[in-house]
Amino acid sequence: MAGFRLGWKVVAALAIAVVIIVAVAYEVYPRQQQCSRIVEQGYTDFCGSVSASDGKTLKITIDGYTFAQTKYLNFTSEPGYQLPEAYDVFLVVNVTVQNVGTGNTSMGPLWMTLSKGSGYVNNNTEFYANATIPRGVFPNMTAPDVNGDIYLPPGSTVRYWAWFYVPFSNLNQSGNIDLTRNISLQTMTYPESSYGGDYEGHGGFSCLPNPCQNPDVLFVINASAVTRESWP
Repeated sequence: MAGFRLGWKVVAALAIAVVIIVAVAYEVYPRQQQCSRIVEQGYTDFCGSVSASDGKTLKITIDGYTFAQTKYLNFTSEPGYQLPEAYDVFLVVNVTVQNVGTGNTSMGPLWMTLSKGSGYVNNNTEFYANATIPRGVFPNMTAPDVNGDIYLPPGSTVRYWAWFYVPFSNLNQSGNIDLTRNISLQTMTYPESSYGGDYEGHGGFSCLPNPCQNPDVLFVINASAVTRESWP
């Protein structure tokens, strides 16, 4: 699925209002089932704990996650691109994506669901921007902002940090990262709507001579068993 770049203020505005998750069921991929109410119309769900795959296009794995403030992330951008404030809080997710099929594809923004306390749930989409990772942290790359997406030829694997703005105003106003102790990553989702064709760069694909496909699958990954990391 082709990626795109969004300024952080725009991304924050895309946050969905409170969603209550009902009757979530998980099973080892690639068996398909209805597994989440965060379903996009016309998509088929593929669910898993820690990782999920349809066995034909992608396998997405959450290797770990943490929370960090902008002052630790060292965002960089082109002139005129508005950066987050120093004390804004981000969920930072260690992601591995594998192209398990025979076609070309690219990786666009992921979606995350956070839970706070006993039941408050909030969704947000990935924040695309270049950033320097603290020394000694692996992997040492973010989703690239330069080309707007991550190209994945058949059989390839990429591991990177996905960034998500945390839209809880009390966190970002106080700047107290300790308040994230009550927040956990619940699920991560990704809709794959385009697969195959010939990659032309910047998220563009040509469907000739190699045809494009529209798998319309939604990967839903249960993160309850994922380890929370401690950096920075």
